[in-house]
Amino acid sequence: MTQDILQETRLTIKSATLNHALDFFSVSSEYNAPLCWPPSPAHLINDIEFIESGGDIQLFQIKGEAQLVGYYHPTFSFENKPYVCFGYWEGKDKIEKHQSLFNALSNWAKKHSVARVVGPINGATAAGYRLRIGGFDKAAFYQEPCQPRYYKDLLTNIGFNCCETYTSWLGSLTRQAETFRPLVTPMIKELKEQHSISFIPLGDYWKRFGNGPNSNNFEAFLSQIQAIAHSIFEDNIIYSPMTLNMKNAIYGADYFSALCPYSSVIALKDSKEITGFFFTVPDYNQLNSNYLSNLSSGQYPVFSEAYSHLKTKCILAKTGGVSPGYRRTNIFTVMSQLISEWGTPYYTETGAVMVHENNPSAKLAQLAFGTENCRRYGLYERSI
Repeated sequence: MTQDILQETRLTIKSATLNHALDFFSVSSEYNAPLCWPPSPAHLINDIEFIESGGDIQLFQIKGEAQLVGYYHPTFSFENKPYVCFGYWEGKDKIEKHQSLFNALSNWAKKHSVARVVGPINGATAAGYRLRIGGFDKAAFYQEPCQPRYYKDLLTNIGFNCCETYTSWLGSLTRQAETFRPLVTPMIKELKEQHSISFIPLGDYWKRFGNGPNSNNFEAFLSQIQAIAHSIFEDNIIYSPMTLNMKNAIYGADYFSALCPYSSVIALKDSKEITGFFFTVPDYNQLNSNYLSNLSSGQYPVFSEAYSHLKTKCILAKTGGVSPGYRRTNIFTVMSQLISEWGTPYYTETGAVMVHENNPSAKLAQLAFGTENCRRYGLYERSI
């Protein structure tokens, strides 16, 4: 079989196609740019629930040249229009190969009576999505897309339009803490007195309630976080709830072991009910090569082991939100500030990552970090 032959494989729960999926991902490293963390196929090849609930997953590949995964599910809707999404899109700078892939994807979408393609999305936003469209002179942060510049041009020339944009900023941690301290300090007092809201570092929360990643009570903590995350993000663009297998593969104990326990923030009502969280992670792209060489493909670093191997100490404000009933308070603003306050002893730089263009916090981030040291990302769509 020559490299120019386009292979299409429908993923099922049978071992034959699961093995094909593993083979599909085994060559993805050919296309990855430096500092990209290899994609983990765990949630894809284990996510039987997605298929059993009416979903369809199709692999498209011109081996050694280009590849992508197509996802369809009856619940996928963006701006009240059904769509299929493409993810794990990688390939060389050869437009004719990608044109063949996306034509095949479009034909597959039509079989599901869908006339819109959105991406890159790796099946669910929790599994990674978006394309790098700016700031190519700067290294990508940990777990952010780091495609070469030509990927954006490929999509545009194939007929895709950028429909959403996101920005990541980098700046001085100490400067941010000092700049916003006078504004936030009264907010902390007001939340405590009027709403009985207090804040605690993630590591201290685990110690208090005995439900950290290595405890017998971790599942209870994880279920609580997932329920809150669903209420926070369910109205976001192209949000899809995670199945149990996806949750365990992406947001299990390994994920939480990679977080910074000192600067990650938990907001509590009456000192016990979680009303918000803001999880932080070091920029593990700054790990030295010796430590990285000991990690297997797709493996999360462990904070307690990896921190001392960071070449530059930078903390990333990764995932955060507030329960709907408390969104009119200043909880999110306070959590953002506490990341800086609590992180100062451990880090010199901080990053506000993947902030949507219409998110009110984008203005706050721009005020804090300016416009010079930023990276830009986009989500693309095409009508069939």
